[in-house]
Amino acid sequence: MENYTFVHTDEVEVTAESEEDALNQLRQAYGVSEDHFELAEVDPIEPIEGPSLEVKFHPEVWVDERAVETDPEGPQCWEVPLEDALSEDGTIVEGNTAYSDELREHERAPIWARNWTGPFYVTIEEFHNLPEGETPDDYME
Repeated sequence: MENYTFVHTDEVEVTAESEEDALNQLRQAYGVSEDHFELAEVDPIEPIEGPSLEVKFHPEVWVDERAVETDPEGPQCWEVPLEDALSEDGTIVEGNTAYSDELREHERAPIWARNWTGPFYVTIEEFHNLPEGETPDDYME
């Protein structure tokens, strides 16, 4: 996986498997063709070694003054290193809170999720590659 930096009106970073995938994400997020973007830089993103979490972005829209989940505009899940989701006391941030919502700004988050202007929430879905003998409960409050 690599981090592609494009110039539109500002620099935009997109995490994707290929330049084509990055451009598809930009087209979808901004509603304009790839002609509006100039590739400025490509930086490899190191694979996650060690424990990680899968997080999920839940986009919402306002309906009758209530936030209601809506269809996603792209991939909803991404993986983050475990340490990126730990609070100061070493426990996992609780899903559907302001702390877990910050994970939508993670460099591995899809561009559409980072740009979402409506209500949303982020949940913790799965743990991956925990050290032998550890369980998700070891990271809960």
